[in-house]
Amino acid sequence: MAATVATPRQQLRRETILQIAREMFVSEGYAAASMSAIAARLGGSKGTLYNYFASKEELFSAVMAEHFDRVGQLMHNLSLESGDVAERLRTFGFKFLKLILSDDYLGIYRLVTAETARFPEIGGLFHASGMKARKQELANFFARHMERGELRPGDPTVAARQFLDLCRSDFQRMRVWNVIPAFTDAELEVQVNEATEAFMRLYAPDPA
Repeated sequence: MAATVATPRQQLRRETILQIAREMFVSEGYAAASMSAIAARLGGSKGTLYNYFASKEELFSAVMAEHFDRVGQLMHNLSLESGDVAERLRTFGFKFLKLILSDDYLGIYRLVTAETARFPEIGGLFHASGMKARKQELANFFARHMERGELRPGDPTVAARQFLDLCRSDFQRMRVWNVIPAFTDAELEVQVNEATEAFMRLYAPDPA
């Protein structure tokens, strides 16, 4: 049997459902966001909603999949660019913090954290959607510069984890918990400069 191809109208309707459901899941949590409430926000009947998604679990999974695809693309765009090691790390670190501290990312981060017990697979999918690849890219970058003698020899995978953790510090946790307000670009630059300086001190090559 040939697969049914969605019309442009159906595709737009599906995207609208995902957007509304995502907003409600983030703001109210999975348990409180009912299919009836989502249908009401959508402006249609619950039956129409079920034509697209057979259950709330299926709808939630689709919302997560859409987010993972989008974050994966954003993470893919965090390149290490060009310049010396420290400058490339500053550029990468700033873009990394801008992404993980954005309201959009934090909203899903909170939701994934809250619902991982109910949906065990989403934690791994969230990590695999971009963070895992960026850690590997950093590790490869550090390995090349360690081989050239521009960084002290060590485990490049550990170095990648250390740099990302230095960038995040406790800022991400405090934003997740709404302990502190959003950061300005200037504040992010200060944090990334401090993280890069600490990392370079740790991995500066030994004197000849």
